[in-house]
Amino acid sequence: MLRQLGLAALMALMAGGAQAMICTFEAECFEQDGCMDSGFGFEVTTSDAGTLQFVTEFGDLDVVWSSDDIGTFSGLATGAGADYFLTTGSEGARLSVHLDGPVAVTYIGQCEGGL
Repeated sequence: MLRQLGLAALMALMAGGAQAMICTFEAECFEQDGCMDSGFGFEVTTSDAGTLQFVTEFGDLDVVWSSDDIGTFSGLATGAGADYFLTTGSEGARLSVHLDGPVAVTYIGQCEGGL
């Protein structure tokens, strides 16, 4: 996500004191076709309105449900033609993207930072 955000945007975010969780995914798995390298990533941040969002290269997605326990985070966002379910923990992060079809893509990586 750092490459999608750009250095200026990242510095502005840090300067503003906003907390964000930065998620990067090294593997993308499409249905039963196996996995391939992925450069996908995004941020989980709090909007000016106080709602959680997944900030992606294709737009900001409002989180419609989340659970934030000690050491873990789960969140569900909808938009851009899909549903996005993120889970994080000490062993990494998984993002499951569900599209019409039904079609599912799973991303494997990690998230750092806190909300």
